[in-house]
Parts: sequence; structure tokens; C-alpha cells
Amino acid sequence: MEWDGAPSAPPRPCPPITKHAILPPTMATLLLEIGTEELPASYLPPALAQLGALARVRLAAARIGVEAVHTWGTPRRIVLFATGVSEHQEAGAHEVRGPAVASAFADDGEPTQAAIGFARSQGLTPGELQLLTQDGGEFVAAVFHDEGRPTLEVLPDLFTQLITDLTFPKTMRWARGTFRFARPIRWLVAMLDTQVVPCAVDDVAAGNATRGHRFLAPGEVSIPAAADYRRVMEENHVLVVPDARREMIAEGLHAIASQEGAAIVDDGSLLDATTFHLEYPTALRGAFDPRFLSLPREVLLQVLRHEQDFFPLAGADGALLPGFIAVRNGDKAYLSSVREGYEAVAHAKLIDALFFYEQDGRTPLAERVEALRGVIFQERLGTLHDKVRRVQVLAGELAALLDLSTPERAQAERAALLCKADLVTAMVTEHPELQGVMGGVYARLSGEPEPVAAAIAESYAPRHAGEAIPATPLGRITALADKLDTVVCCFAVGLIPTGADDPYALRREANGVVRILAEAGLRLSLTRLCTLAQATLEVATPLTPAETLAALQSFCRGRLEALLADAEIPLPIVRAVLAVSADVPADALGRAQALTRRAGEPALARVANRLAHIGKGASADALHPELLFEPAERDLYQHVLTLGPRLEQLAAVGEFDELLALLTTFVPAVDAFFNTVLVMADDLALRDARLALVHRTAALFRLLADFTQMG
Repeated sequence: MEWDGAPSAPPRPCPPITKHAILPPTMATLLLEIGTEELPASYLPPALAQLGALARVRLAAARIGVEAVHTWGTPRRIVLFATGVSEHQEAGAHEVRGPAVASAFADDGEPTQAAIGFARSQGLTPGELQLLTQDGGEFVAAVFHDEGRPTLEVLPDLFTQLITDLTFPKTMRWARGTFRFARPIRWLVAMLDTQVVPCAVDDVAAGNATRGHRFLAPGEVSIPAAADYRRVMEENHVLVVPDARREMIAEGLHAIASQEGAAIVDDGSLLDATTFHLEYPTALRGAFDPRFLSLPREVLLQVLRHEQDFFPLAGADGALLPGFIAVRNGDKAYLSSVREGYEAVAHAKLIDALFFYEQDGRTPLAERVEALRGVIFQERLGTLHDKVRRVQVLAGELAALLDLSTPERAQAERAALLCKADLVTAMVTEHPELQGVMGGVYARLSGEPEPVAAAIAESYAPRHAGEAIPATPLGRITALADKLDTVVCCFAVGLIPTGADDPYALRREANGVVRILAEAGLRLSLTRLCTLAQATLEVATPLTPAETLAALQSFCRGRLEALLADAEIPLPIVRAVLAVSADVPADALGRAQALTRRAGEPALARVANRLAHIGKGASADALHPELLFEPAERDLYQHVLTLGPRLEQLAAVGEFDELLALLTTFVPAVDAFFNTVLVMADDLALRDARLALVHRTAALFRLLADFTQMG
């Protein structure tokens, strides 16, 4: 093929691709099943979401059409099931851009060495190059057409990549292989309709043989066609679709509970977890000795719900009943024997718990504080006894900062002193998840005031992102003091998290500090709090107080930024708010929420940006009002003079919605000023006075945010 000699001539059209236009495309069903040893229930929902997202991206990139992608899973399998899959890749083309037309062709239209060299590098002649308009210019390009391959030829590599790209919280190797996965892979099913997709991972080759229920249908089961997969699995006592299992469990729970007018004690989390614990659910009623109802509710729920995955039952008054519902992984055969087994396990656990509870109750909680001397908190930071003494001092300081009364301050210090005492009880030793909770229970048994007991029970909150902050004032103080001590003291001795390494959970603890301050509206300075916590530490530290404080400020700022993002504050507003200050989380949240409620106030942002840019570098000291003579500048000065103190007062007390509303009244005055006043006057004194007015006005807007960060 010869180039037609005219650089500006239109490119010749690509040859028509007609291979698949003769017959309508046929659609197939795709199946990938990764068979494993039992997977942790918590691994499955994220893995299924990940697999679905990866599959959609990879199929699209491979130009394989698909109508619907499903991901299913049980403890023994992760499944990708897709329908409406095209049996052949879509035809495609890709371009490789070469030199500009002006460089590729001489004035007479003949190709230059640039065009010849580019064509040769792409395996073409200059006459086979196409014209390409891109980025406002014309270029030559090599255009390659790809009619595609049968889907069956593309899937082996695609399936292998999907499996190897899945990530989990923890992975393992097995046998002598080097491949890592959540649990050992025992079989693979990879099919396109009736055809096996030839792929392998490690030493496991794909086929059409799966496994049914481990006990109800042991051995291999053949899948005749991918579309038959769900039916075949149900025939072999495996409900592969999580929603179907969840519905079956919920129906079983409701049927049993409704028979006796009871309510199931579950917020939905146990139902979700149980869905991924088994493959074929059957619910059954169990009972335990009513004498165990003397145990605290929290203990009963820990034993039944969190350790045995039983669903506790409650009466109309909300009190727990001496019964539960268990869900077995199997059918209704031998249910009486299964029930006896579940009840025996519950009895053994509850009788131990009752023994621990009665034994612990013989010793007042305060008498256990001395035993904390024998428990190391951190080798460089001493024992838990050292820690509670620091927390006690810090709790008293916090109570004073929050203007609590003298009796309330004493109670805060008492709660701080006792907040770790339950760690040396038999109950918490056996059930560590009950730390803090049992402290509150034992404090009440010991006759401690209710505010102290409630504060001890709340002293670990929030333990995670989904948990609420402490509800009581003393609970917030105790939790704050405890978390601050952990974070500040660990930083002081150099235990600063790096990357994913955070053995002392300092990110979680700092998140708790920031959340309590922000969500409870405690307008306290992080710098002040960290300084107070540093003052309680009596050991030598590798970092100076200033170095520790600088590291803490940066760390807490990151936690605050994450908190604002989680509160669905737009990123530009987050940047604008934190650019002013990240030291008082409650104020940062309040300013961000005020701006978000008013959608960022575009007019406010516009004038604030102009003020900030023009007034940058000016000195407020140069503001001499007697030099200002233009009506617009006099009007703006009057706004600053009369409203400035009120704006500063609103910022000081945290009334940010009113602050924002008052700032909007400046917009007409600022617009009039810039429209009618020449700021950069020839008279230097007048220029400085006007720049100083701009600077001072801009400072009022910065009481809310740095609007220059909002673009």
C-alpha cells in the first residue's frame, strides 16, 4: 500500500471486520469454583466482593461480553458464576501513535526517515500508516486489528489470574508449594458451558468435579454443565448462594422463636456470620439450667452468642430466657442427639462462668489494683499499676479542664484507678472480650458509685469503628485518659507505628481519642492533652518532649482527616478546615459540618479566595482607617470593625453555623470593595492601608476555613 502523498488527506478506513456479523453471537455460562479447606467466615464477604469486581474488570479488558456476574461462597468454596457470556472475544483494534504528521512527511508528501523508521518498528510500510488526531494535533499511527479468540482460549489465564490476585487478611502455604491462599486449595472447577477450562493453580488442575456436603454427600460430584451448578449443589446438600442460606436460617429462627413468643437477641451480625459458617443450615431449640440466669447478661451473651454462635432468646420484657437456638450444618437427622451435644457444651461453659463469677465476687474490685503490679503493660513503660496511676492523674486533669465539680473529679480519678482491675479476675482471664464490662459489674458488686461503675464499663470504648463512644461524662474521661496514656507514652519511648506495623494498636487508640473529642463536642486541644499525658511519664525516653509532640500532632491529624472522611465530608472541605487547625477535633468537625450543610458556600469561597491571595504578605498593623476614603472601603472597614469581634466570639464558643451565616453578609461588601477600589494605589501608605484591610478581612474568613484549599 502506498501513502497518497498528501499529509492532510483523511486516513483510509480500517478494513471491515465481518467475521462475527454472519451469525448472532451465542451466549454461554461461566463457572469457577475454588474448593478449599474451611475458610474463616469473616474472610468470605470481602473475598466475594473482590472476586466480583476483579472478574468484571478482567472480562471487560479481555473484550468478553457478559450479562450478569455472581459470586457465591460457603466455608469450603468461593464461586464465580456468570451468565450471558459471549463465546468469542469482541473484535478490537489498538493504535500506536507515531511522530507528528509535520515530522513524518516532507513538503512533497513523501515519508521522512521518522515515518519510515516508525513504520519499520511496527512491522509496517509507510503506506500502511494511518492518520490520528489527538491532543489537538495530527500524528501518524500504526493501527492493528484483532478479531479476537474464542473465549475458551482466553479463560485459562484469566481464571488463574483471578485466583492468584485474591487477597486475604492472612494467607498460608501448604505441602511443598510456594503459592499462598487463605486456606489450602483442594479442587478447582472451571467450565464454560459443558467444556472444562484447562487451568491450574499450584498443583491443582481444574476439572468438572466438585464436592458436596462434607457429611451428607461426601465424595466427588460431577457438574455436567456450568448452568447446572446450583441445582447439582443443592441436590448434594450445599446451598451455594449466601442469600438463600441466610433466608433459610432466618426462617428457622423465626419459626422456633414464634412458637413460644420469644425474641431473638441479635442485631443481625450473628445471622450474617452464621450464613458463612455452614453449607446446609437447620435450626434447633436448646435449653440450659435456669440457675445460670443469675449470671450478668453480658456473660450469658458472651458464652452463648460470641463463643458458641448460639442465638439467645429473650421474653417480652427483654430478659433472657433459659434457652437458645443453634444452627447445625446438616439436615434434620438425629436432631435430638445434636441438641444434647449443644446443651452439654453450653452447660459446661456456663457452669465455669458461674464459678468464675462467684469466685471473683468474693474480692472487692479495689483490692485487685495491687495485683496489677505483677502485670507488665510494656517493658519500657512499666506495669499496669504504673499505667493506672498515670491514667488516674490524667483523668483528674481532664475533669478539671471540663469544669467538673470536685466530687465528679474524685469519681473520675476513682474510675481511672479501677479501670484495669478486672484484668486479674478469673472471668476476664477466661473471657478477655469482657474486659471493662466485668469491671463495671464487679464495681457495682463492690458498692462503688454508679457513675464510677458505668465509667469503668465504658473505659475501652470505642474498640472499633462501629462502636459508639462512651455515653457518660465520666466514661468519656476515663476512656480518653486511658487511650491518651497508651498513645502518648508509646510514642515517647519510640514505639511509633510504621506502615502496617502497629503492635500496640495505636491507630485504633488514637482514633478513639479523636472520635470521643469530636463526637462528644469536647472542645479540648490535642496539644494540651498530649502535653499533660507526657508530664505523667517518669521514665527516660529516646525522644525529646518536642519531638514526641510533633510526631503525635502529625499522627492525630491523620486520624482526624480519616474521621472527617468517614463522616462524608467532601475532601476539599476537609483540606480547607484542617489547613486552619487540626488541634481541636470538635471544632474541626463543627466547621466541616457547617460548610457541608451549606454546600461549601461558593460565593463565600470566591471572595475568601480573592481576599487571601491579594492580602497575602500584608501586615494588619498597617491598617490606618483615616486613610480610607472610598465609600466601599469605608463600608468594608465598618463590617470588620463591628462584626469582627462577634465572629471571633462565635469561633471561640464553637457556634460555626452562625459564624458562617454572619460571614456571608461580608460578600456584597467585599465584592463592592474590589469592584470600585484600586487596592494597588500609587500612594504607598494608602496601598498598605488597603492591603491591611484585605488581610484583616481574610483573617476573619480563616476563622472558619482556608478557602484557598477548596480550589
